[in-house]
Amino acid sequence: MEGNDETNVESIHPLISVHNFEDNILGNQIYFHVIKLSESFHICVGTAAVMKNMAVAMQTKYNKGSASGNALFGDAGDTVSLNMAQKLAQKTGKQVFVSCSVPYDQNLIPLVEKRISDEIKSHPQHF
Repeated sequence: MEGNDETNVESIHPLISVHNFEDNILGNQIYFHVIKLSESFHICVGTAAVMKNMAVAMQTKYNKGSASGNALFGDAGDTVSLNMAQKLAQKTGKQVFVSCSVPYDQNLIPLVEKRISDEIKSHPQHF
């Protein structure tokens, strides 16, 4: 068989990646586990590897000012995961899943959110 069949092989980047980091914030050892998908990411934040609540949020084409979100499971009265998902979706423009099991503290939660923002700035390829 004759011909000029050429095969072009392109490398493919993985569609899923995992990134872990941790920090001591106000005396609490906080663990962060990020699973990056193609146009979204899931972040699990907590003092232990426990998933108590999960929320999802994303930007819509109708409201660029804030992200729409919903609690998926867990305590419906605990809005920390939902609020964090909405802030991250608005900041990144991606669909964001958040599971946050950090003990509620009005001083701790903003510092946890800042730590995530700092990580996004220094390692955007993981989000």
